[in-house]
Amino acid sequence: MIRRDLTPPPAWILISQIEHAQLAARLAEHWGAGEFAPLWPRRELLWAIEHHDDGWRQWDLAPGVDSASGRPRSFTEMQPADSAAIWSASIETARAAGPLEAYVVAGHFCVLARRVSGWLSADVRRDVVEPFLARFDKLMADCLSAWQALDPARNTRDAAELALAQLQFFDALSLWFCCSAASEAESVQARAGPML
Repeated sequence: MIRRDLTPPPAWILISQIEHAQLAARLAEHWGAGEFAPLWPRRELLWAIEHHDDGWRQWDLAPGVDSASGRPRSFTEMQPADSAAIWSASIETARAAGPLEAYVVAGHFCVLARRVSGWLSADVRRDVVEPFLARFDKLMADCLSAWQALDPARNTRDAAELALAQLQFFDALSLWFCCSAASEAESVQARAGPML
């Protein structure tokens, strides 16, 4: 759940992770004009962008309330073990869709796990983050191999990494719209890639 705090409190805008991912996919559908690298492979990548947060579906139905503040709990206020379980569910959903979908969704959450691990205690890193990364780094390697076997000439590691970067870009762009009312211009860098 994405919670935007409004003034005067207590008032919020609540946006489900599923809706955020759908917005990311709608933005991605219109991408590829001019200097921007097109989405490729388009079908698989659009699916991954739209469904990368499917593991949040149950949580979003009842996100819980922070007992100290009385506010609905936001995705940034999750316990690490809860986040890892939700991320794992998203990855397993993507795994059923195909090897590239699983690769980019797992890659997205592995990047997030690495990003937050520096802020967590040594116990949480050992008990939650390290097992998560070990499991899904291996899955990514297996998925990349399976995807490359389908078309070795086109399905390269660079193409998979570009697809992952594009998912992350549209995730960040959608979060920018969903998380706060922007009052100032912001520069967003899209990763360039080969024109396939």
